Amino acid sequence: MTVGSNQKFADFEIAIDRSFIRSREHEVFWLEFFRGYVVNRSRREPFKFPEHWVKENHVFERMCTNSDGRLDLAPIFRDRAFFVDSEASEGVQIADICSHICLRYHRSEKVSAAYLGLGPFIVDVNKGPMTLLVPRMTATLTAN
Repeated sequence: MTVGSNQKFADFEIAIDRSFIRSREHEVFWLEFFRGYVVNRSRREPFKFPEHWVKENHVFERMCTNSDGRLDLAPIFRDRAFFVDSEASEGVQIADICSHICLRYHRSEKVSAAYLGLGPFIVDVNKGPMTLLVPRMTATLTAN
């Protein structure tokens, strides 16, 4: 992937299911909570992402790297996260389906056909519960 071919990621957004949100105050609270959680967690344990993103100057790596060279997702949650009704967002519906499949697997520890179908997309970098879901690739992951 070259810089030109990854421009489709330049305008990505984070859509969060609004189903439990009742007011604008709740939206502000949860956006700040998510932003704070992500920032604090990434300070303790750097996020992992495909190694080739750094080598190829991937748009995500360029947009989300701070002056110290560390991955910084705070601007994403500040500028690109919003709440949406799940009925209006196919992406949120797909995320819900994937999360329920993984939740059922981790609760029952039984492997279902649906979980096996997600298997190639699950990156288990810490040999524990799933922490990252990415498109299929052959590259390795690195912490930043």
